[in-house]
Amino acid sequence: MGIFNDTYHQQTLARVGTEASQAKSQVQELEREVLYMSRRVERLSIACQALWEILRERATLSEDDIQGKMLEIDLRDGELDGKMTRHPVRCAACGRMSNSARTNCLFCGSELPKENLFE
Repeated sequence: MGIFNDTYHQQTLARVGTEASQAKSQVQELEREVLYMSRRVERLSIACQALWEILRERATLSEDDIQGKMLEIDLRDGELDGKMTRHPVRCAACGRMSNSARTNCLFCGSELPKENLFE
């Protein structure tokens, strides 16, 4: 009976070790993704601030103007949620529908049109 217990425990330890290794890899991948997203948010924040300062200087716009436009954009999907909702877009090359979150058509690989500078 002892040999069976030893074999069972060794198999369990091997399985747990494999699962731990897989979990570690997943955590490392998520850490890389969070770092990428953080850098992207920082870059977009700098771009937005630069654009705002240029507009304020050259077009005499106010904080109220930009906040009003932000509200308008947020409400385009009918919901005040601080998000720009993705939606279907038609590929100019093959005519099939794809999601605006994609950069290339899923069917033919052609580049999909960008709706704004920050996509």
